[in-house]
Amino acid sequence: MGSNCTFEGCNNLAKASLGVQEFCPVHFILASYERLKECEQLLSSVKYENSLQVQSILTSLEDIAHQAAQLGSATQGLTSLERTRLVDIVLKAASLSPNMRGHS
Repeated sequence: MGSNCTFEGCNNLAKASLGVQEFCPVHFILASYERLKECEQLLSSVKYENSLQVQSILTSLEDIAHQAAQLGSATQGLTSLERTRLVDIVLKAASLSPNMRGHS
């Protein structure tokens, strides 16, 4: 990535992104959990007839899972806890996705 984390007050090197924001591993994990929570809330309230909204949520979940997997496999210096959280993020994103696929 080559740039700094966009989390306010953080000057660590960005290693992953969500949308247009780039994050260091610690802040990527925090932002991912927040985004997963948002997706879960949207999923519980979305009108499944709105396929654009469903597709947007699916795309977001896939992006989170992909970035977490890539970060976990390509970044050296992660703690065991950080790696465990990245795996948890991938699993949470995957567990939400099938619930939506049948409705898109």
